[in-house]
Amino acid sequence: MTSQLAFNFEPPAEMNSHEAARARAAIGRYRSRMSDDDITGRETDVMGLQRRRTIDEPKRQVAAERPARQSRGLPPARFHRPRPPVGRPCTPDGRQAFHFKLTKVTKGVDGACRTNDGEAADPVGHIGYVTREDAVALAVPVEVHDAVAHVGYVARDEALAREGDGAAMIESNIPGDAGAFFATVLAHEDSGHPDGICLAERFDPQMLHVMMETPDIPPALKTALERIMADPEAHRVEKAGRTDGGSKSRTHPFQVDADIAGCAGWLKEHDPDRRVHLREGRGGIVQRRITGELSADLDLDGCRRVMKAMGSELARRDLRYYIALHAPTAANNERNWHFHLLYYDRPCERIDGQWDFAIVEEKRTASRNRRRSYPHRQKKCAEVRHKDWPMYMRTRFADAVNAELEAIGSPRRYDPRSYADMGIEAEPQQHLAPRLAFIAACGAAPEKDVENAHKGWWARMVAWLKRHDEIEKADEERVADLRRTSVEGPEDGAFLADLARELARRRAEARTADVILSILHPMARSNAEQTAEKMRGYADDLADKLRAKGKDPEGHPRYEALVQRERDAHAYLDDLEKAVAPDVAFAKSLADHAQIGRDQIEWGFQMMQKTAIWRREDAGIEHPMMPTPSKETGQRQTVEDTVPPLTVTAEPASAPAPSAKEEVAAKALASAEVDDWLARIRTRRRRITRRDGRTEPYKIDDLDRRMLDLASAEQVKELDLIRDRQNRLIGRMVEAVKAEPGILTIPADPSGKWTLAHRERDLQDGLRCYIADPDVQGRLRNARDEGLELQAATRQARPQVHRAIDEISRANIPVHRQDDSIVLRDTDAARLGVTPGALQSKDAQRRLEGIRQSQEKRTAPVARPPATEAPRPPIEPTTSPAPSPTPAVSTAPKTERPAAADMKDIAPVVPPVAAHPLVLSWREAHDANLRPGSAITVGERNRRAAVALADKVAAAELARLAPAMLAEATMQAAANRRYMQRAAGRTGPSPHIR
Repeated sequence: MTSQLAFNFEPPAEMNSHEAARARAAIGRYRSRMSDDDITGRETDVMGLQRRRTIDEPKRQVAAERPARQSRGLPPARFHRPRPPVGRPCTPDGRQAFHFKLTKVTKGVDGACRTNDGEAADPVGHIGYVTREDAVALAVPVEVHDAVAHVGYVARDEALAREGDGAAMIESNIPGDAGAFFATVLAHEDSGHPDGICLAERFDPQMLHVMMETPDIPPALKTALERIMADPEAHRVEKAGRTDGGSKSRTHPFQVDADIAGCAGWLKEHDPDRRVHLREGRGGIVQRRITGELSADLDLDGCRRVMKAMGSELARRDLRYYIALHAPTAANNERNWHFHLLYYDRPCERIDGQWDFAIVEEKRTASRNRRRSYPHRQKKCAEVRHKDWPMYMRTRFADAVNAELEAIGSPRRYDPRSYADMGIEAEPQQHLAPRLAFIAACGAAPEKDVENAHKGWWARMVAWLKRHDEIEKADEERVADLRRTSVEGPEDGAFLADLARELARRRAEARTADVILSILHPMARSNAEQTAEKMRGYADDLADKLRAKGKDPEGHPRYEALVQRERDAHAYLDDLEKAVAPDVAFAKSLADHAQIGRDQIEWGFQMMQKTAIWRREDAGIEHPMMPTPSKETGQRQTVEDTVPPLTVTAEPASAPAPSAKEEVAAKALASAEVDDWLARIRTRRRRITRRDGRTEPYKIDDLDRRMLDLASAEQVKELDLIRDRQNRLIGRMVEAVKAEPGILTIPADPSGKWTLAHRERDLQDGLRCYIADPDVQGRLRNARDEGLELQAATRQARPQVHRAIDEISRANIPVHRQDDSIVLRDTDAARLGVTPGALQSKDAQRRLEGIRQSQEKRTAPVARPPATEAPRPPIEPTTSPAPSPTPAVSTAPKTERPAAADMKDIAPVVPPVAAHPLVLSWREAHDANLRPGSAITVGERNRRAAVALADKVAAAELARLAPAMLAEATMQAAANRRYMQRAAGRTGPSPHIR
């Protein structure tokens, strides 16, 4: 297959024909070097492999030879094929995409696990595999399970990032060994049905025979079709839900359990009519994984805060997770900081040392069969299985990283959207598997990597050309402005047309030079350059491992192969630079000529502006200074030739009075000097302020004072207009920061650099020019503070916060006011899985205020009855309770309490202490469960609440103590009652205790 660039570039027509021909030839040579049609032999024979000559004689029949041992060398390199550019596409305001992959591991009916991309996985066994010392990227993987083992992969010593004290960067809420936890999950998670191959009711045997005769048909597919066609009725399945045989499947009733790996792609090519249907197996998900790319600008503390933010999203849903931060190794890029997050999507907790989903009960059914049940297993989290969950976690991760980047003053930002939504013209690249990535790192250039290279370099070229298009648009606008304001005759028009044509030519030269120097040349070097870097990293990594085992890396076959490949890459780069040296020199000369030409054209534009200004000023002068032909050269002199240098000094007071002509000339010179001063202020964008009733530059010097004294009323008005334009620009900056406070970065150091990540370049330049003014700094600070307050006031609570508020209202959990906001106790917030900050949104506070008012109404003191009324007798139990040391309830008349209006003037009364042993037992369990790590389980607490409420004396004491305590005990007793009913098998779904 011929590999060639996926795009062409033709030098613009404005270029000189000779230069365009040379550029076209240089581009052709680069394309030829990167094509398989022009191979010199060195690119593909770097390992010393020689091509064998063709032998015309027929092959003789010889005895079968044993398969040769697999070579320990590296795959042959093809340095002429490009590799993808390093780095990711970025928007003008600094936003970039990032790697964030979600993977799920499913348990099949055969007990084996697979990921959602069809690869084998095992959540346990992979731990021991990846924690081996020889578990490096260049080792050939063996057949092991990968999903439980993945915990060990992310926790291996050589990859973990470590803090200053040597502690590994790991965040987890799984007590004990994470591998043991996922092993328990794997043992008790549900299994599904296996994969299979199916045929419709009326299949065409003749067409299927033709399909089976295809040489490259997968063996599993061919075997399945043969079995079904030999005896279709033996492989007929009943319709789902019927066992009497009366209703058959109407879609694909003939089914065979088979391995469908590799069948989907083959059928897509050879079965366009979809005569064969593949049935994918279903099973329980035992592990979900997230791999995320962290910015290399963050320190370890920032990375830890990002990891905690990701873990908090799972912890608030009662999900168990394990996160490990990986630092780049010698074989990786130095910016390859990333994390691995493993979690189980079923909420779970420990009950008597066991996970609730692993507690199994056996009982006999009505038909005297044994049945296993999981009474404490909780339902899986619906949010995690929703289709919006990946984008939600991706957005949450981007927000956490951007908060850290903003804190350190970095202009870079993560954007969770796609390239199209970000406005980047680039195609997403395909992910390379570890083995294929190592082949690409060796310079072998697999096809998938070459396709990624074409996408990456095409996107980079589009970005470069877009920049040149913006420059061209700005040049055209400037030429149009000059034609409108500075052209006053055919000579000026012809002069401007010449400048415009010359400017177009220089733009064409700059565009062509950039394509050669910034696209084609780096692309030709990309494979060998990246291979040399990768091979050096792999060699150093292998050398460290061999020395740790007491072995010398010199002489080791794999180490020698890596070092030799690095030498080959450098040799290819040397040959490439020698071959393209003339083309590179030509491109650099084009870039230099283009820059010099633009400087000259800029000087011509400025002269046209100055000439137009002088003409307007000289229009009222009696003898205007018109350009006259030169006697020596016979050429027309310009205004600049006739005007003396602008170094006029003030005449002394004793000097004689000048003539009227001299006064007019001096006035014209002063006016031109002030105009030049104003032009420099506009060009350099100096800050203009108003001080003591006069408009002047912010940092004023002697020249500024002199120009202000010489300025006319019109020129002072022009200075005011410059100031107004600056104030409008600063106002736009303030409004932009108020709308998006995150785009402004204020340094902690007063001498630091202020940055504004905005898509408009004018606002960024305005910040750079005017930030020296303290007034501008104060306005931007206030705008950011107002924007943050506005965001905090208008943000909406998340759905889980509203569910927590529903639980607060149902269970009558006490809330109180603190610092103008409604808050919970920390223990209640932890039990509900919400953070205090999540309850500060406007709608959440509104609902909590209503709950607080209703609670105050329920607990308000009741007015005392008249004194003549006899006190109520104590509550007597219907049956004689067991004798206990509990003192009898006092029947003495109570003292009359003050009215509710006077309660605010009296100190709050402490409620009486519980005395009944059943109430004391329940209070002990209730208080213990509010603390983490309690030895008393939730089920035991609910049981004690039910026992206390069953005793009328204890129930009366609970009602006397506090209505909130009675409500909590009633709720827990109801949970215990539901649990007992479910355990006895009298209700529907599996119970769970919270």
